[in-house]
Amino acid sequence: LFLDEDDFVDLPHPRKDRKKFLSRLTSLVKDEKMQWNPVKKKMMPWINLRKLTSMYGGGEHSAYRWREHPTSVQKARHSPGPLRHTYPPTQDPLATAKGNSLMSVIQKWSHGPPYYDKMYSLQRLLVTVPLAFPPINKEVEPHTYFTKWKFIYQETFEEEDGDALRDLLVRAMRKAKYFLDPIKFPKDFNKKQVLLLKTIGNIIRDREEATLG
Repeated sequence: LFLDEDDFVDLPHPRKDRKKFLSRLTSLVKDEKMQWNPVKKKMMPWINLRKLTSMYGGGEHSAYRWREHPTSVQKARHSPGPLRHTYPPTQDPLATAKGNSLMSVIQKWSHGPPYYDKMYSLQRLLVTVPLAFPPINKEVEPHTYFTKWKFIYQETFEEEDGDALRDLLVRAMRKAKYFLDPIKFPKDFNKKQVLLLKTIGNIIRDREEATLG
C-alpha cells in the first residue's frame, strides 16, 4: 500500500512488535495525502489509526491481541451477504434467544439482554437487520426478497456524532424504509414473512423517532 520512491516500505511485523509497527505506520499515514471516503463522504486518511488501535491495542501490554476481529457470526450463520458487523458471538441476539417463536426472535434481535426490555441503538438495529432474516431466523421461510436488503455497515457510523451522525442515520433510514415498505413486498410472501418485515419496520421507526425526533 505504501511506497517509497524506489521500493516498498519495510514495516515491522505486528505480531513481533506491535508498538513499533503502529509507530511506523502512523508516520507513513501522516506522510500520505488524505483520500476520499465514499462511505463517510469526506476526506480521510488511508488507514483509521484510532480504530485500528481500539480494535487490536496499541502496545505490548494491550488488552487485545493482534488477530482478526470477530466475524464468526457471519461465518457460522452463512448469512446471504457481507455482514461486516463486529459484535462478538456472545452478543449475537439470536444465539442468546430463549424460545423460538417469531416474536421472541425479533425481541432478542431488537432488545439487549439479560431481560430484553431495553431497545438497542438505531445504529445497531440498522446494521443487524439481516440477523432477523431467514435463513438465520428459522421461524421464517427464506425468500429472494430478503437478499435484496442493502447492507448498512457498522463502520459507516463509527467516530461520527452530531449533525454528521444524524445525516448518516437519516440516509440509512431512507434505504431501510424503502425496503420495508409493504407496497414493495412480493405478492407470494406468506403471513410470517409479512409479519417479520412489518414488525422490523415498526421497531426501527419507533427507534428513529426516539433518536432523531
